[in-house]
Amino acid sequence: MIIDVKNLSVYARSKSGGFPLVKEVNFSLHANECLGILGESGSGKSITCKAVMGLLDERFEVQGEVFFNGRDILKMSAKEKSLLRGKEMCMIIQNPMTAFNPLFSIENQLLETLSTHLHVKDNKSLLALILEAFEKMNLHEGEAILKKYPHQLSGGMLQRIMIALCIALNPSVIIADEPTTAIDVINQVEVINELKKVRELFHTAMIFISHDLSILSQISDKMMVMHQGSIVERGVAKEIIFNPKEAPTKELISTRLKLIEAFRGCVQECVC
Repeated sequence: MIIDVKNLSVYARSKSGGFPLVKEVNFSLHANECLGILGESGSGKSITCKAVMGLLDERFEVQGEVFFNGRDILKMSAKEKSLLRGKEMCMIIQNPMTAFNPLFSIENQLLETLSTHLHVKDNKSLLALILEAFEKMNLHEGEAILKKYPHQLSGGMLQRIMIALCIALNPSVIIADEPTTAIDVINQVEVINELKKVRELFHTAMIFISHDLSILSQISDKMMVMHQGSIVERGVAKEIIFNPKEAPTKELISTRLKLIEAFRGCVQECVC
């Protein structure tokens, strides 16, 4: 077991007291396993994973235990958490444009990240590592890509660069926080395929957050459904998709099916 979360609760600090955002969440993650977290916006998916990563600041109070390979992340110092993130745990965020500094080239930013976490100062070796990761993500003409700035690349391209960075760091766990939200359908398919490839090549454990059931069905082994900060259903992904038991899960699936039917109706009208 790589991650073991026990009774995790998150409160937003305020003058009037703590407001619960996540309530007594429990889950585990094993090697080469993908846990899908399904839920509507505001259900607590992202807050949960940011708490797991130790990314929440003093505006939040975090209670419970988050064990990573037997060590409680919540009890680590800021320096220990910083060393853990990137090398052992990587996060892919939903808007790739905000993940990169617009003032620096892709090469500059990737070199800085890799040298920090891998403790390697030889840029030539790091560049070779980056270009190798680019090829695995079907990012050809890697040297030309490295010279570009974030605004010169598409959202789908930036997402694949983020995944390539994860490959170069070779973490034990990747947390993907709605990585397909800000990109078009074609790039969504490509990003999902690339993440599948990462699992096949490196047996990396993964947490994939989404409100899109169809995306989770393609990549998740097991799934948990969140609603208003709590887990309302959990189990094998296919069982939850085809035999949901709880009302929030049924509502999410029903909404998705209605959207599919509406899309099919529009296509048929256009063909006619």
